[in-house]
Amino acid sequence: MRKILTKEQALEQRKNLSFAMITRLSEITIGEAPEELSFDELIEARFFDADREIHIFQENGEWNYTCISEEDGVEFFDRESRLIAGLGTKLVTRKHIAYDKTDGQAYISDMRLVNWEG
Repeated sequence: MRKILTKEQALEQRKNLSFAMITRLSEITIGEAPEELSFDELIEARFFDADREIHIFQENGEWNYTCISEEDGVEFFDRESRLIAGLGTKLVTRKHIAYDKTDGQAYISDMRLVNWEG
């Protein structure tokens, strides 16, 4: 389930999450969540653990803040990706599956990060 947050809610809730993937103009970092988040050069930030993800990103020049978590009855699958040196060893993403009401075709309705290993 995707829920829209205020900036204050997102910044407060992210403090309780274990990991972060932060994309800046000059670098990408993945690992344990930092205590502070600077918006300098920030493109996107994802704070996550096994239960939820706080996603901070820009769209049409505006900052957006969302929380993605599990919803009962929603199908999903996890995918492990090996990372390049310096970013850790493994990143796990969870993809939520939904079905088109017209033809029943399955599609990925949402995605979030769920685990990282250094």
